[in-house]
Amino acid sequence: MKLAVITGPTSGIGLAYAQELAKEGYELLLVGRNESKLKQLQLELNAKSEIFVADLSVQDEILRVGSHLQGLNQIDLLVNNAGFGSSLPFSQNSLAEEIEQMEILMKAVMVLTHAVLPKMIKQNSGIILNISSVAAWVPTGTYAAAKSWVTSFTESISAELKGTKVQVTAVAPGFTKTKFFDRSQMKDADVPNWLWLTPEQVAKESLKDARSGQLISIPGAQYKAMSTVTRSLPRPLVRFFSHEFARKQKD
Repeated sequence: MKLAVITGPTSGIGLAYAQELAKEGYELLLVGRNESKLKQLQLELNAKSEIFVADLSVQDEILRVGSHLQGLNQIDLLVNNAGFGSSLPFSQNSLAEEIEQMEILMKAVMVLTHAVLPKMIKQNSGIILNISSVAAWVPTGTYAAAKSWVTSFTESISAELKGTKVQVTAVAPGFTKTKFFDRSQMKDADVPNWLWLTPEQVAKESLKDARSGQLISIPGAQYKAMSTVTRSLPRPLVRFFSHEFARKQKD
């Protein structure tokens, strides 16, 4: 039986991955900080699964998860999904929360990828999905900067894997109906309905893309088009649109 490791699996995109991979017959290792929610998810999934309780915004906890993964005999799929964003501008937010974002969005991705990659290279198979965002191409604070790093990091690892059957893919969804946007206090009214994705759509499309060898997965035709345009625009213009969007969110 193949083993999939998923961080942040109890809601949103992470939950959609857990449900989809359970349907496909994977054994699951569910990594998150809320033990009761992890146990509830175990009961709901029709799959063999284990839980690992850890707070991936804390360095020692990240290293503990990495050590555990290194000790497993085989890992076939890793989904680096855990993360959160802030509704406050960098200058107004607490430094502690900014650092927490960097730990969970960047360091956890690096440590867990480093933990599983030698095993995957040795077995010459495996998939790593690093959840980035279309925000990676738009300057909107620490979250966007971290997601930009995730995309660049994934591209770098992909170059190292040339000649192997190990696939690494950066998943860059746009607005998705999850609790993430509740925490970041995103205003639904400012986002047209046609821009919203579902977590299930993100999970299914990105798994399909990774299995077909795509380095960057952008779920949704609307975001594929928008990302192409955004990456071709002059950076001053991108910064202008980013500033205007942030201003509307504050009003």
